[in-house]
Amino acid sequence: MAVNSTVGKVLVWILTIGAGGAMLLAGSQKFSQSDMWMELFAGWGYPAVLAYVVGALEMVGGAAAFIPKFATYGSVLVVLIMCGAVFTMVTSGTAPSSLPAGVSILCFSIIAYVRLGERWTLG
Repeated sequence: MAVNSTVGKVLVWILTIGAGGAMLLAGSQKFSQSDMWMELFAGWGYPAVLAYVVGALEMVGGAAAFIPKFATYGSVLVVLIMCGAVFTMVTSGTAPSSLPAGVSILCFSIIAYVRLGERWTLG
């Protein structure tokens, strides 16, 4: 869906800056606070080093959201990661902690949909 109005374009960029910036921050925390995140991932039953993989993918998805031709792909990546986060929170008994991930799913779904017509394609 293309956004044709100036107000719509500004709103999409505001959403992108907020959500993309938050995801870049969340991903970078997997590296800057790695001991905490590795302990959390291990506690959830995942290999501890998966924290680095998730952090890197969060940063890639968050950064891609700022590039209209790649925003749909990056946003879908973030949505998939956040679905995994919600699943983990629910199955580990900390469902209320999944609210930020749910908000991310909503924001990045909107970005993916709005930027769909601008995405990069082969050919």
